[in-house]
Amino acid sequence: MTLEELETHIEIMLRAFKVSYKIERIIKNITFQFIVNDFGLIVSGIIGADQKLIASSVNQLFPNYRNIYISELDNLLEEKDRVLWALMQGGYISWLRSTYNRDFKNIITMQEFGKKIINQRLKIWAGKEKYKYLIEYNESALRQSATYMLSIDPSFYDYMPEEIE
Repeated sequence: MTLEELETHIEIMLRAFKVSYKIERIIKNITFQFIVNDFGLIVSGIIGADQKLIASSVNQLFPNYRNIYISELDNLLEEKDRVLWALMQGGYISWLRSTYNRDFKNIITMQEFGKKIINQRLKIWAGKEKYKYLIEYNESALRQSATYMLSIDPSFYDYMPEEIE
């Protein structure tokens, strides 16, 4: 895959998420950056370059943003999920619910994305005791319909916890 093809794929991904962005090229012909200011995310495409060098430049120019690096060798379906989780950590689902409510409900209920969100949360919390209530609440939600969960807790699907190190 060429740099231009990778850029096109990532642009299509971000358009599907309905987010606004701008494009920067820190090091031409090697990398590009999609800056999603509303959610504090930078998605960098990289072709045959040292990620540490690019990460250093990105962090210097855009401190306090979440960063995702995607290369031509990465599985774009898996990367799409990583981008979505990072957007969610910045409030994306809450924004989607208030801006595109019908799309939000369709994604959560009809496409069963709500279950995917819950499973990702459970993966992050990894059974740790300090998240016991949240784990139990989310495990309980897996046994309920998404429509029911939205009726008792409209913002239930709005958040994604930060990755635990």
